[in-house]
Amino acid sequence: MVDIIATGTYPTPTPKNIWDHWPMDSPPRETQKTVLNWLPELEAHKRFIMVEAPVGAGKSPLALTYAGFLGNGPLGSSYI
Repeated sequence: MVDIIATGTYPTPTPKNIWDHWPMDSPPRETQKTVLNWLPELEAHKRFIMVEAPVGAGKSPLALTYAGFLGNGPLGSSYI
């Protein structure tokens, strides 16, 4: 099970395909797909995102994907 929590404020990224930023050679697993489909739909007032998932669930590739997704948007750069 994956729990996703988002809070705070942040500008909404411009619409684009988050899948273009997947950093791994292998395709994402089902739980990663769930998170990746959810991330672009975040409301503008969300600034901090916390994903609670078990060890080995692939949280780091998710963070890299979202950082790349935001880095090319109106925010300029993003950090994980």
